[in-house]
Amino acid sequence: MTNAERSKRFVTPPIPNSTMFYVYVLKSPVHGQIYIGYTANLRQRVHEHQETPRHQGWILIYYEAYRSQQDARDREQMLKHYGGTLGILKKRMKRSMDLSEFRIGGGSSALKSP
Repeated sequence: MTNAERSKRFVTPPIPNSTMFYVYVLKSPVHGQIYIGYTANLRQRVHEHQETPRHQGWILIYYEAYRSQQDARDREQMLKHYGGTLGILKKRMKRSMDLSEFRIGGGSSALKSP
């Protein structure tokens, strides 16, 4: 099968030119704390966090994308206010939660994965 034949067979649907909304998780490599937020511009928001003394050095460890702003807000609230939801997410991304390679001053993690 030639490349032209393959491209006719496997057509990727066009991605709509619309705003996406992101729920994201930042983690401190020093203290093990996490921060959950949502935004329409993930790169800019992470950069803004890096500019603040409180979140300087924190690492983006996870994000989800939504087409609906309300869906992103609802998901953020679920992660922030329902411990079971966050616990399930932490189990799914346990290797991403381990920032031992980034730790500068040691410290204990309040959010160790089971």
